[in-house]
This record gives sequence, C-alpha cells and structure tokens, in this order.
Amino acid sequence: MTSVIIELCSGMAATLTGLYIAHRKQRDIDRAKRAQYWREQVSTVVVAFIRSHLQLFLERIPPKSHADA
Repeated sequence: MTSVIIELCSGMAATLTGLYIAHRKQRDIDRAKRAQYWREQVSTVVVAFIRSHLQLFLERIPPKSHADA
C-alpha cells in the first residue's frame, strides 16, 4: 500500500516537472508578450496624461497682447 502511494506521488511529481520543463519556452514567450502589452498601455496612458495636463496649463496662460511684445 505504501509503495503504491509513493509511486502515485512520484508519477504526479514527474508529470508536473515534465510539463513545467516542456512548456518553459512558451511561458517565456507569453511573458514577453504580456510585458510588451503593458509597456504599450503604460506609455499610452502617460502620453494622454501629459497631453491633458499640458493643455490645461496652456489654457491658463493669458494670450500675449501687442503692448506686451
């Protein structure tokens, strides 16, 4: 009975280890894709944030009159 439990646990461990090793390359590819996606999203949000705040800043600056120039 004990040997059956040990064999089952060994078989499960071997299967999980084999799957981990076999799919390592695909995991790395997927991780790189997710990182690229998040970099694009963050850069898009940052650009939108900067543009909106720059627009608010520029709207607060009074226009130059000809007497000021």
